[in-house]
Amino acid sequence: MGEIITGLNGKAVDLGAVADRIRKRNQKMVEGVIATGFDLLEAKALLGHGNFGDWLLSEFSWTERTARNFMSAAAALGANRKCISVLPLTTVYKLAAPSTPVEVRDQVVAELEAGQAVKPAEVEARILAARPVKIAAQDRRRWNDGCAHTKRNAKRAAVAKSDVQSAAKPIRPPGNALAEFKVAVDIWFAKMDAGAKQDAVAYVKAKVGEA
Repeated sequence: MGEIITGLNGKAVDLGAVADRIRKRNQKMVEGVIATGFDLLEAKALLGHGNFGDWLLSEFSWTERTARNFMSAAAALGANRKCISVLPLTTVYKLAAPSTPVEVRDQVVAELEAGQAVKPAEVEARILAARPVKIAAQDRRRWNDGCAHTKRNAKRAAVAKSDVQSAAKPIRPPGNALAEFKVAVDIWFAKMDAGAKQDAVAYVKAKVGEA
């Protein structure tokens, strides 16, 4: 029996019982995720890689990235679902991730099976500390590539906007503002992504209104 306090409705509440209910729900949730992971692994084997993605989208509106969390948990921790179910789901996902060294995963599972109290924060700290240097280097490279991609997009946006501005000014067919709109938008659409296309439409509409 845990601490008894008086609730807002004036009734006594056993916080220990509340904690037990929460723990049981968490255990069921983790076990359910692993069971779902096994089902997804089976479905993927039956459908094949290309069809599997379409099936996920059709049935659940999921991407394959979402399904990977379930499948990784099942593949890496399925045999130990009972003991790892005491951990929060986010920690289970991190423990099952392909980037987590097997040694760290096995050590945590062994401690849990031995009945030791393992704090989620400690598990995640071990994972971070043991991540291979090459993984960290990959993360830095992805970050640098993302920054470079953003800069290239910004530069293309500036060039495309300049093209639209210069193209919109000389094209003024009498009584045919639609032609100006079409030419300017075609130039922009050929260069930019969906977000930039919306900017182009707003800009050219303003120009047509001035004609």
